[in-house]
Amino acid sequence: MLNEKSFNAAIKRIKTTSEEFAATIHEAGLFAIAQANEHGNVGFGARLIEAMGKKHDRQRVVSWMVKYGKFGVKNGLIVYRSRKDITVANLDATLAQAEAVPYWELTPEKKLVETVN
Repeated sequence: MLNEKSFNAAIKRIKTTSEEFAATIHEAGLFAIAQANEHGNVGFGARLIEAMGKKHDRQRVVSWMVKYGKFGVKNGLIVYRSRKDITVANLDATLAQAEAVPYWELTPEKKLVETVN
C-alpha cells in the first residue's frame, strides 16, 4: 500500500510514462499510416491497436488512423479502405497533417460524466 510520498512518486512516474507512451503510439501510428497509404498494408495499424490492449483508449487512435490513412473498420477489425483523396502526389502532405494533429488532439478524451447523488 502506498503512503503519500510513494503516491507522489507514482503520480510523477505515471505522468512521465504517459507522455512517453503517447509519443511512442504517435510515432508508430505515423509509420502505420505511411504503410497503409503507400503500400495498402494495414497490418501495421492492426498490430498497433492490438498491442495497445484493452487498457488504453484504442478508439482515439483508430479514429486518427482512419482520418489520415487508408484504414477502415469492419466487424471490429482494421481493414484496408480505398481513398481517392490520398494519392501519390499528396502522401507527404497527408502524413504531415497526421503528424501535426496527434490522436489525442484529433479526438478529445471523453468527459467525466459520473454523478454523485
